[in-house]
Amino acid sequence: MKDFHVDKGTYIKQPNTVDKMYMHIYIALIPIVLFSIYKNGVNPYIKESVGLYGLLLPLIIMLISIITASFTEMLYIKVVLKDNKKIIDLLLNPIAILPGLIMSLLIPITTPLLLVLLGSFLGTIIGKMLFGGHPNNKLNPALVGQLVIMIILTMIVSNNYSNPYELHNNMTNSPIINAMNLKNIGSYKEIITPFRQVRNFFIGNIPGAIGTTSVLLSILAFIYLAINKVIKWKISITYLLAVFIMTFIIGNYNGLGLWYPLFHLISGGLVFISIFMVTDFVTTPTTPIGQILFGLYAGILTVVFRFLKIEMEGAAIAILIMNSLSVLIDYIGATARYSFKKSIVLFVIAWILLISVSTYLAIIL
Repeated sequence: MKDFHVDKGTYIKQPNTVDKMYMHIYIALIPIVLFSIYKNGVNPYIKESVGLYGLLLPLIIMLISIITASFTEMLYIKVVLKDNKKIIDLLLNPIAILPGLIMSLLIPITTPLLLVLLGSFLGTIIGKMLFGGHPNNKLNPALVGQLVIMIILTMIVSNNYSNPYELHNNMTNSPIINAMNLKNIGSYKEIITPFRQVRNFFIGNIPGAIGTTSVLLSILAFIYLAINKVIKWKISITYLLAVFIMTFIIGNYNGLGLWYPLFHLISGGLVFISIFMVTDFVTTPTTPIGQILFGLYAGILTVVFRFLKIEMEGAAIAILIMNSLSVLIDYIGATARYSFKKSIVLFVIAWILLISVSTYLAIIL
């Protein structure tokens, strides 16, 4: 009898494993995390606006969010899934702490610590574990946690994104809240000047969520992740493009210059969100056409919610809505690879919505 042999077949080697891709994300986040700690802790401490607790507060918020998210996942696996082996795998998995870290960067420095814990807990349960955990979750757990925190925070106190040093310098509102107080239409002096110079937007020296204010560091993160083929860059580009076109139409109708749509791109943590939120591996489409559709519709919804005065969590609501439709969009994207006509209707609807909604918002403002 002849021996049965199995030879190695041809295959395409993929240098990026899941763990390597997540490690690239952590590397991209390192400068953002360090800047967040400096901006919201070290600098106010140097300027004598806070004491030792204020110096450590950004780090404390990050650790509470990370530890709560990881512990909640382990507890759910132990009590509900009763899978001890999976707990060991989780301890060795770099994916586990990312949602907690990201959520901590999306919230204000003024968030009460108990609320940080609650947001991280509910974000992990609702956004991740109820769907079976990674990679089966349909919603981004960091965004779910952020949304829980911002809803409760709005109910108990007014949203305040300024750290103590920024408050001492009369920057009492974030740029987006300042614009909303002007009914989203104002002069360059009214919208930009309260934050000193445009370069402050790029560096990140403006009020905002703990880790989303630096456009420069976000762009560098995008370049690094794109080079290493980690990020779904089509979603990022189409998302930002949709926001830019819509705010350009609104600004142009009201006699505002090119600075107006650029303002909307570089404020509200939009660049950070376009890189780390709308490109999530699990909750966004994998097909090229699906990614473009996802970015377009997410951008349209973000502008709608922003102009409905839902502040920074408007982007979270928009992305979570699109997360829930991701499977459907990916199905359309998959079928459109063989017959592009099947996706034309959605593209036409997207552009009709983009132009008509922008025109409507421009008129009513």
